Amino acid sequence: MFPMARTLAIASCILLVSAQDLFLGKTRAATGPSPVPFIVLDAKTGARALDGSSYGFYHRPSKSASTKWTIFMEGGGWCYNEEECAYRSMTHLGSSKNRVNRTEDPTKCTCFNDPTLPITEQDCQCLFLPYMDGASFSGYREAPVVVKILNGSDVKLWFRGLRNLDATLEYAFEHLGLTEATEMVVSGASAGGLATYLHVDRISELMRVKAPKIQRTIALPIVGYFLDHPDVDGFRRYSAQMEYVVGMQNVSDRSHGGPLNTACVEQYEREPHRCSMAPIVEEFNTAPTFAVNSKFDAWQVSNILSPPCYKGFQDPPWERPFECDAEAQTAIEQYGKSFIKEFQPFKNKPQNGGFITSCIEHGSALMHINVNGTTLRDAYSAWYSGQTTSETSWTIDPSSKPMRVGSNGDPQSLCLSFP
Repeated sequence: MFPMARTLAIASCILLVSAQDLFLGKTRAATGPSPVPFIVLDAKTGARALDGSSYGFYHRPSKSASTKWTIFMEGGGWCYNEEECAYRSMTHLGSSKNRVNRTEDPTKCTCFNDPTLPITEQDCQCLFLPYMDGASFSGYREAPVVVKILNGSDVKLWFRGLRNLDATLEYAFEHLGLTEATEMVVSGASAGGLATYLHVDRISELMRVKAPKIQRTIALPIVGYFLDHPDVDGFRRYSAQMEYVVGMQNVSDRSHGGPLNTACVEQYEREPHRCSMAPIVEEFNTAPTFAVNSKFDAWQVSNILSPPCYKGFQDPPWERPFECDAEAQTAIEQYGKSFIKEFQPFKNKPQNGGFITSCIEHGSALMHINVNGTTLRDAYSAWYSGQTTSETSWTIDPSSKPMRVGSNGDPQSLCLSFP
């Protein structure tokens, strides 16, 4: 079972690193900005990757000394038990060993601070946080956990995702000028999108305390609104998996300033793992948030609803084993209705906005989609600039059925086929 889970996690990461490029229509040129160095955090900060190697991040400085900042948290699924985390620690999703002394493509750090400008003119201070903990930058255990893997060897794991995030921000305040920030956009994709929902209020409060000139902190979670929904057999598998992750990585422990919303944990005292679910935690969040998602998210259809015809999500092109029968089609259509229903409390907050498509995708198709003639960039730009009302800040495809490949007037669509 594990090898597939490991493959899915890695595939999600590969897909979603490119998703932020597609969000603003970026193309990778042969020449461009200078590569961005990997900044290694001192071991004394307590920041570590799963394998115990040093944690680090990328900072792309502003060309114009801008005081607007974007922080982007990388995605890449989760490891649902200790053994999965052990194998994950041997990859770039759990180790920095292949990143130290290596520069990174600067286009990975996309500014989301002024989408009204042409792409070549957008500028900000950008932090790109690699994902090396397997729990959406949220776990913390002081002592390493020892796991025995299939070959009989012991593997030490460090669950330090929350410390990785906090230590990065501390470094930015002390060394990179974050104290002078006037705006912060918190963003991430997939597991990083979930991290955005989980952390934006904490980051907002930190900015108020340490950046006296801050005017606003807003959130842009990309494909991170994962439902607590049963699969086609009626079992809430994803919920059970995330409950184990929360316990394994000590996510709900407030003694170390844990990431879960305090009011949420108090309300769900007996089920604190529910506060790691975007639809639940968003009920308690206050930061203005622009959500980007599909109501028929490909990863969720494959891994949460999990009809046989959509199992095994990978990067497009994704060859499904067979076409969905009528029962599976009905279940998928109902999932979209459930998404909109669970999304309603989030939509009811006047400060929020969003772009919700009916395309079966998980990030890659977003820039190429329009909903009733409105693109994602147009929708986000209008919301960001304050040109919308609480009603017009939402661009939601009214269709109750998933989009087919190439539909919605888009010849380059990466929507997965339906049925």
